[in-house]
Amino acid sequence: MRKLHLILPIYAMIIYFTITNLLKIGHDSRAYSLYLIVIAIYCLIILLFSLSNYYKNKNSFFVLLFPIVFGLVLVISNIYYFGLDLKNSLLQIFFVQCIPSYYMGSLIKRKKRSESFYKLTDYINHISTLIFFFLFITGSRNQFGLYSSFGEAGYQFIGYTNALFFVYNISYFMLVIKNQVHAKRIHLILRFILMAIQIYLVFSSGTRGSIVVIMAVMAIVLYKQFNRKNIILVLLIIGTFVALSTYFKSGSINSGLERFLVMFNTDEGLINWQSTGRMHVYTSAINTIKINPILGTGPFGYQYYTGYVYPHNIFLEVSSGFGIIGLLAFIVIVVKTLKAANRYKDYDLFIYMIFLYSIINLQFSSSYISNYYFWFALGYWITEDKGSTIRKYMGRNHEKYSNNFKL
Repeated sequence: MRKLHLILPIYAMIIYFTITNLLKIGHDSRAYSLYLIVIAIYCLIILLFSLSNYYKNKNSFFVLLFPIVFGLVLVISNIYYFGLDLKNSLLQIFFVQCIPSYYMGSLIKRKKRSESFYKLTDYINHISTLIFFFLFITGSRNQFGLYSSFGEAGYQFIGYTNALFFVYNISYFMLVIKNQVHAKRIHLILRFILMAIQIYLVFSSGTRGSIVVIMAVMAIVLYKQFNRKNIILVLLIIGTFVALSTYFKSGSINSGLERFLVMFNTDEGLINWQSTGRMHVYTSAINTIKINPILGTGPFGYQYYTGYVYPHNIFLEVSSGFGIIGLLAFIVIVVKTLKAANRYKDYDLFIYMIFLYSIINLQFSSSYISNYYFWFALGYWITEDKGSTIRKYMGRNHEKYSNNFKL
């Protein structure tokens, strides 16, 4: 419990809705806001006691100041377009969830707590997935037969949350394979079932972006290590999902697949963006970019000129806000972060996957301003690498570690 703060910023929403749905507590927006504020204050207090870690070199100082400076840019942009009205949801989420998530990611890297973060995530992974599934098989569907509501949380929350935990479980298997040790067979079987449930829930929600996340992650697994074990892993995941779908015979899977495949039902190109309902926001983003293509209109210029919250695509959003110069700077940051993340060690693998997950997610939904997974992974990977702790851990506790994964 002493390390619970490591997961609170990015899993706050998942924890809240899982508990309230399990206990059948009605959603109260004021209580939820207060809950997020308390968590933010708690995490920031912990981070204040770690400020000494950020005065060692220029990189540390940059890591410390980056979200603060960006937050000031957001405030200035909001005041410029909307006056002193600071009720902008993106602005609020950035300060209450994204900044704590960013600093917690950085702190985990500096304190070498990726193993603790990984293990705490596993508890959330199991508990939340099972509650999701229980409420799915006992609850109702919308008019299209989709699993569209988890209490007050909508279908996107259902889809993207289960896609995130699927990513976690993939990293679990890759970790086992990479370290050339084996989990107990029963643990592997249970993990496959859990992953099949997560895919099942993703398709049942009909969330297109989360379906793409799952497909992309499995493709990345094969690309990173195209070997017999990973091919078998992907085939077993697909097979378990098919078996589960056949057993429950749910119309939600068919509805979710139809919603996903309708994107490709076009003679005009690879994807029919009109069918996704995104074409108008993409067009409005392009029109906003034209206003000031070099420097952009500011992070909230898109909201002001179009009336939409965000354009559902990170590259269009950055381009409309900061122009070509900002887009190039953003691409440099992402590429450098991916290069750093690609040198992951052991438990870092999941945080590498989180960054990929957030980038894929941001091509379809959400805003980079309010996506705390993106900011968490960014904070982790731009912080200087002091080395992985797992090798030291294994050196001191080799027998104990091996017993956790023995045949």
